[in-house]
Amino acid sequence: MIIKNTTNFSDQYISQMLGWICKELKFAKKRIKKVTCRNTCINLSGLADIENYEIILRIGPEHLFPAKFEEGLFLTDRYEGMIFVAAHEIRHLDQKGIRYIEKDANKKAEEILDKFIENKEELIGQWSV
Repeated sequence: MIIKNTTNFSDQYISQMLGWICKELKFAKKRIKKVTCRNTCINLSGLADIENYEIILRIGPEHLFPAKFEEGLFLTDRYEGMIFVAAHEIRHLDQKGIRYIEKDANKKAEEILDKFIENKEELIGQWSV
């Protein structure tokens, strides 16, 4: 997997985070060909290229967090934002044949976020080494 990253998250952190998310989603990390991580002026956004198995993850500055979204989603910081957007976009890579694609991706991303929050400090520590 190629990682292009201009955020303050290290490439190692992103790689390990994605590995954990893929494991939780039962999606082979090696299927992801390229990940681009960028800063943005909004909370977060993402894009999945399902033809080429590439994802783009955009995360906003710390002062935009905590953030509450219309769907009831609440993200306390950039770590949670990155988990949510990454899980959402990875889910899109594995959605062939699924109806209500956005709803499904949001549901899976929220499940992954909940697991992350349960072990947040430990996981951040592991991924930051």
